[in-house]
Amino acid sequence: MPNDISIRIRPADLRDVKQLARLHYICSSVQPGAFMYRLGLRFLVEYYRVILSNKTSIVLCADAAGDGIVGLVSVTLRPEKELEAMRKRRLRFLLAVLPAIIRRPALIEAVYLRNRSLSAKFLGEGFLSHSCPRIAYWGWSPDYPSYGKSMTLLTEIMRLVREIGENRLQLEVDRINRKVEVTHRLLGAKVVREFTTSDGRERIIMEYEFHALGTQA
Repeated sequence: MPNDISIRIRPADLRDVKQLARLHYICSSVQPGAFMYRLGLRFLVEYYRVILSNKTSIVLCADAAGDGIVGLVSVTLRPEKELEAMRKRRLRFLLAVLPAIIRRPALIEAVYLRNRSLSAKFLGEGFLSHSCPRIAYWGWSPDYPSYGKSMTLLTEIMRLVREIGENRLQLEVDRINRKVEVTHRLLGAKVVREFTTSDGRERIIMEYEFHALGTQA
């Protein structure tokens, strides 16, 4: 347990890949409806290697010094560019996820459905938003007090996106993850679409319009 509130918000870089992957794994494992952690830590390491190598991504982390990274938020400014980068590394992703699939063969169908959502033929099914910048992930260590920094992470990345001239920011939420939905509603996001995915998940797309955020961004 930390004995102070010395937490610095800073841009993440490739040196942070393993810490970000580990934090994502821990956060997702306690989030309702979360999926990516089921693919294993090796998969998440590859995922963040792609994200941090992508010039159209912004990743901020909350660095608690000796306690390491305890929070993160990532945004992709051009989702199609991120998907293109991920497609190019499909083989590496497959190799990374194999141990998890061997342990849990039922993952094969779930992986197929999500991989299908990356195809142009199925864009808009609901797994990803493609019309504007999107929040890819926002998480805070469940074992570390936030001191309000988890909200600062979110508002800071919105400020950066707004600063570069974007006027909208979207995110996807599984309806079962009510806490996240409510948090974004309180910060000004509105639901712009509701649907059920092909694997039965009730899902929503929320959107921030920065001209309406006032001082919140």
